[in-house]
Amino acid sequence: MIQETIDRLKAQVPMLKFVSGAASFQQASQSNPPAVPAAYVILFGEQAGPNRLADMQVMQQVKATVGICLVTRSVVDARGAEASNDMDELRKEVKSALFGWAPAEGKDPYERGAGGLLLFRDTHMWWKDDFVTAYIDRSEA
Repeated sequence: MIQETIDRLKAQVPMLKFVSGAASFQQASQSNPPAVPAAYVILFGEQAGPNRLADMQVMQQVKATVGICLVTRSVVDARGAEASNDMDELRKEVKSALFGWAPAEGKDPYERGAGGLLLFRDTHMWWKDDFVTAYIDRSEA
């Protein structure tokens, strides 16, 4: 699901110069991305619902939240207005690529979740938009 989302962003959002996952996010969060605009795709959590079966098997719907952490930069405006404009455009492109798209076989299409500013540092603006999908998890027994 994560790799499919990374691949989708690379293919559908040409303004992104760098797209990666959680491992690269750790390093970038301590400094800055190697290129911007950048996106990091991270599984932020899963929430399982109650068992839907009464016998010895277990079947649950699981909601998964995938965070798309976006980074833009403006060197011409230290106050961040230009980075904010770039972020608005980038968010529209990401939403267009992911909203309503199923990230993998057996997964529901992405719906929008929460979003918000993560950080503004060194002329870089960091923003996270959540996309939520669901799938059914079944026991093998």
